[in-house]
Amino acid sequence: MKPITHISQFSLLVCSFALALTGYFILPVEPPLWLGLLLLLLGPAVFYLGRRYQQPVTKRVAVFVIAASIGFVWAQGRAHMQARVSAPPEFGAQKISGTLLWHEATPRGSRWDVEHQDTNGGAYVVRLYGKRAHLSAAQPGCAITVTADIEPLPTPIIMGGYDPRRDAWFAGRRGRGFIRNIDNVDCPDRLSWAYRLARARLALARHYRLNMSDDAGPVAAALVTGVRGAIDGSVRDAFRHSGLAHMLAISGLHMALFAGSVYALLRLLPALLPGLVLRYDVREPCALISLSAATGYLFLSGAGLATQRAYIMLAIFFLAILLDRPAITMRNVLWAALLVLLWQPHAVMQAGFQMSFAAVMALVAVYEAWRRHDTLYLRFERLSPARQVLRRLWRYGTGLFVTSLIAGSVTGFIALVRFLQLGTYGLPANLLAMPLFATLIMPMAPVSLLLLPLGADGPILSLMQFGIESVLTVAGFFTASSGALFRPGVSAAFVMPLATIGFVVLCLVPTRWRLIGLAPLLVAFLGIGQGERPVLHMFGRDLIAVRGSDDALLVLRRNGHRYELDRLARYHGVTPEAPACPSVCRVWLKGGVRLAYHNRPIGLTQSCRNVDVVVMPFDEARYPCDALLFDKRAFQTRMHRQFSARKGKLVADEISNARLWQRD
Repeated sequence: MKPITHISQFSLLVCSFALALTGYFILPVEPPLWLGLLLLLLGPAVFYLGRRYQQPVTKRVAVFVIAASIGFVWAQGRAHMQARVSAPPEFGAQKISGTLLWHEATPRGSRWDVEHQDTNGGAYVVRLYGKRAHLSAAQPGCAITVTADIEPLPTPIIMGGYDPRRDAWFAGRRGRGFIRNIDNVDCPDRLSWAYRLARARLALARHYRLNMSDDAGPVAAALVTGVRGAIDGSVRDAFRHSGLAHMLAISGLHMALFAGSVYALLRLLPALLPGLVLRYDVREPCALISLSAATGYLFLSGAGLATQRAYIMLAIFFLAILLDRPAITMRNVLWAALLVLLWQPHAVMQAGFQMSFAAVMALVAVYEAWRRHDTLYLRFERLSPARQVLRRLWRYGTGLFVTSLIAGSVTGFIALVRFLQLGTYGLPANLLAMPLFATLIMPMAPVSLLLLPLGADGPILSLMQFGIESVLTVAGFFTASSGALFRPGVSAAFVMPLATIGFVVLCLVPTRWRLIGLAPLLVAFLGIGQGERPVLHMFGRDLIAVRGSDDALLVLRRNGHRYELDRLARYHGVTPEAPACPSVCRVWLKGGVRLAYHNRPIGLTQSCRNVDVVVMPFDEARYPCDALLFDKRAFQTRMHRQFSARKGKLVADEISNARLWQRD
């Protein structure tokens, strides 16, 4: 069997496994357990038929069916195991007693994760929000009792869109709340290594914030320790709107620069002793030490899902060096993806997983093709020293441009579909910021950690601060430019499936047949921003917004809910407008529905006769209304309601509660 065929089969096995995981998580209802067992029997049955009737194609299909059935059962089994963690807490004002897992400062207060043990021996995590003054009361590892207002996990802002309950549920969280008072704190003398590490991370993050500027310090703390809560909102927006948000999330780029800097430094030092290099292969000890440094960075940065993915990929890279195998190959990328999905099956639905692995797959596919056609190394030694320098600078510049273009295009497409916005100037911003990030920021991180115990990290922190502030200058310039953000609105449902098919074909098919993948990619591109959108959103009576007949998003009532309004604007792809509405507003909604909004009952009789929907959140109607009426009685609970227009009538969109993570 040719190697290329073997790699192709392995690629299809991984894709079948990932596809089955995705299939489980996108189902609208929770499948019964017997369905997974039935799928496990389907693959061997197909294989048996293929063997009996001597059909090689059937036997190969059976192998892929087996991989898919294992993936489905694996996802289903992990979900049911997670459901056994504990029952959800009681909601409302109550006392929560447990162990403080983590806390950190936020721009407006503090965020806490408390693990509560219930009477049945189960445990769940509650995320609490409090004042900054609360941070000095306890440290991770302390047993605390707090009085807090506990709420369920947040429901989707757009029904049918991203559901935050899934990621929180798989992380063990079963509720959230707001701290009223810290009643008791008991900190033990002996702590486990996990709590010692958590305290060390907080102390190190504080060190960066205190010894650097107000803007650079929190960013440096986020890059080294993963503690991002203290980053100011304006700084986050600058990174996000300029296409540089990937710098704040510790992922493959950070792990590669951190461990790669260690590896490059270790390779440079033996090069000063030519006899040592000629006698011994120094790559293996350098790779082993660099892998140890990457392991330390994994735990120091909090070992988030994105960091775990990056570490697994980097570990495979260094393991290939230790085994004297090619390090950067598509096969290694697929092995890393498979290991991540075995560890965290729900990661297949996360934008971080999709963006990181899609970017790496695209880069590996392009550079494998580039390497096959690159012949410069054959004649590089015949060039003059000046031309060698120019050639190196040219290759660095073109490599940076191609890398930014490919990675930015892939992640930008996913950002348009998942986050509903894209920094228009992401490519030039990355071309200017990435050299600073790759030379003055991330390589300085391991050096600062090495010099910290000696108290000699001041000059290194100054270099990091200069690099971060320069990146912020680049981000601020492009954010302030006209048309910095592109918001097309929600995309059609077929966009991601078609784009995935086309992308996989382009990256994994080893022949010219890969160009077939361009067709589904083109169709998927045409579907961006073409999804179906609701016409009425009501978050209690604090935020009421409608989609007008001209596609404008009109805000009829708003009291807070800034985040929700921003998400609505992204979903509809427009800037929200607030019409003047002293007593009554009448608008035509998209789909031919007529709506009237009333602050007072004045003109209610006329509205009930002439429109289809009446919204009056602060008064009660004293007589029947011919139109669909939402008066004060309908807003007694702070329900989230969403309606779509179909055939000239409003149809309520319900929040799904059919999956395991939606039932708490």
